[in-house]
Amino acid sequence: MEITVMSYNAWSDHPAHPPWAARREACAQIFRETAADLAGGQEFTATMLDDLENLLPEYRWVGAGRDDGGRAGEFTPIFYRTNRVKLRESGTFWLAPDEKVPGLGWNARCRRTATWARVEMRETGQRFCFISTHFDHLGKEARIESARLLIRRTPELAGGLRVIVAGDLNCRPGSFPHDLMTREWKDARAASRQPPRGPENTWRGWSRLGLGRARIDYLFVPTGLPVHSYTTLDTPAARRASDHLPVVVRLGLFPGEARANGKIGRAIINIL
Repeated sequence: MEITVMSYNAWSDHPAHPPWAARREACAQIFRETAADLAGGQEFTATMLDDLENLLPEYRWVGAGRDDGGRAGEFTPIFYRTNRVKLRESGTFWLAPDEKVPGLGWNARCRRTATWARVEMRETGQRFCFISTHFDHLGKEARIESARLLIRRTPELAGGLRVIVAGDLNCRPGSFPHDLMTREWKDARAASRQPPRGPENTWRGWSRLGLGRARIDYLFVPTGLPVHSYTTLDTPAARRASDHLPVVVRLGLFPGEARANGKIGRAIINIL
């Protein structure tokens, strides 16, 4: 059996960004093009999520606004295709020393969150944990500590299940936060059995700060879970919808492999 997972930063509906009303159909088209079973999102707001609920009735989502734990601020939502995936349990925590309440972490410019979900594949009954996250764009210490916190929390969140992480880490391959993650888990691009497709860079550099393009969006997968393909989606819809390109991965799930053997958070791992 295969499963398709995605990590996607949809570029929030901030007034400084291109209008969401002109981008929302393109965003929905990305989900239709990929038919992702699970997607870890970043920079979604309540308004954007409300619109996508109407445009994509085949999906549901879980998550919380980073500013109040309700509807305020950006979300790191997890979308799941209901005919393929059953939600078992979910939650959101903050990338901060006090992870239970909305707050800034370390030297972060913004509040940052991670959303997790334990899910079950309807066809096979296999279960695993999926995480979506978004590290800070300015705070170097915050990115490092966010990676460490995510690694520490994984055993509790996973509950013995394998874990897949989707996320915008706001750092390039070879940076210390990325290195911490890849000490624990596989970067799906490097693990793909087929040559990666699409551009290497996932962020297109649309910024008044004049920053360059980079690969900052990732999917991390457990050791032993085959990565059949890795794609940076560069379609007309993807170019219209956001300053990030979606990362889409096809994974193989083995019967009887729903529960991980060994130490969770070491040889295995959204969020994403």
